[in-house]
Amino acid sequence: MKILISLIFLKLSLVSDSNKLDVFGGMNHYMKFLEENCEPHCIFPESSLASYNLDLFPTNCSTVCADILIDERSNLSEYQLSHAFQNMKHLIGSLAVMSTDFKSGTFLASLESVECSTKSRLKPPVDIIEPQFMWGDNHNMINLGLVNLTSIGCSNIYFLRNTVRLLNLPNLKNIYNPNAFTNVIKIQIEANLHEDFCITTQEMQTFITTEFASLNCRPCKICENNVNMCNDSLENLLDNCTHVNGNVMIGPENEHLVSKLKIVETIYGSLIIRSTNLTHIAFLENLKHILTFNYSVSIIIENNPQFSNLTFPNLKRIYTNSLLTAIMLNNNSDILSPNFKNCDLIHAQFKYLKTKSISLDENTCEAIQRSANNTLEGKLANHPSLGIMGFLNLIIILGAL
Repeated sequence: MKILISLIFLKLSLVSDSNKLDVFGGMNHYMKFLEENCEPHCIFPESSLASYNLDLFPTNCSTVCADILIDERSNLSEYQLSHAFQNMKHLIGSLAVMSTDFKSGTFLASLESVECSTKSRLKPPVDIIEPQFMWGDNHNMINLGLVNLTSIGCSNIYFLRNTVRLLNLPNLKNIYNPNAFTNVIKIQIEANLHEDFCITTQEMQTFITTEFASLNCRPCKICENNVNMCNDSLENLLDNCTHVNGNVMIGPENEHLVSKLKIVETIYGSLIIRSTNLTHIAFLENLKHILTFNYSVSIIIENNPQFSNLTFPNLKRIYTNSLLTAIMLNNNSDILSPNFKNCDLIHAQFKYLKTKSISLDENTCEAIQRSANNTLEGKLANHPSLGIMGFLNLIIILGAL
């Protein structure tokens, strides 16, 4: 009865406020959403969960529509929350656990999926709290403990200023954005307060292989819990090593051993090739990800006079929390000289990087392209009437850059 009364009140409040209805696309859209996703008795219409409204929570539902906010004002114990959430496997709405004294989030251990969407939020727009999936300022929390969570469908996923040693999301495999208006997913793992905090390779692989994900992780380090994880130098690298934790440094003393890298899939550090006679990097035939967390450059290739081909056979993504340069090429073959064409070829491989984060002989590609555009504009300024010949001249100019 209390749930029914709350739903009626929510409906009336939405009807009385046309501005709020516009955000949800009108009452028809709102009611259609409820009918398609949740049974009426499985909807929790409150804007936060607390001791005074805990009895309204649909404890017997496996799929719940709710915007769950748990914070220091909730006045609830982990036992009370465990009982309330014991049957909830799928949450449609949002989840925020903020400024609590809980040691873990195991009260949500049954949770298997969370789906958020701007259009499917239940609470009024003025109360919307972003991000949609957030754990923040929980200063006694050791780990999240969401051991059955397999899927998060939210555009904003934040873990901020907690004291966790581990995220403990062992089964998280799928992250997506259900919002039809944008593909971008923001994942932020920042300012963790415990010095031993680390992310497992399984968790990191889920984050970095998520399409359209923007990852911000600092400080960040990888847990050495993978059987195929190595942290040795190239000389001591094992034959079964698919993940390298640390910088991969190739120089004149070990360039003859580069074939040992042929099965490496992920480097958690920088790739540094310096003062060798190498001409290419085709030996990294299975490398998919380079992840650099200590504010360093991800790829450094310098003083290699024969090096002329920067094509990675299977590289999917590089990540660095450096605010400046991600790729640095210095003093290599003349074929990799700093010009518009080379910048374009390199950027084609790394479209998700800004041109200012790619450097050729201490010139950013942003500056190189700006200079090329200025040169083009200057040449065109002397030929204000293009016509057919002018168009041909333009093609010749572009080819020369």
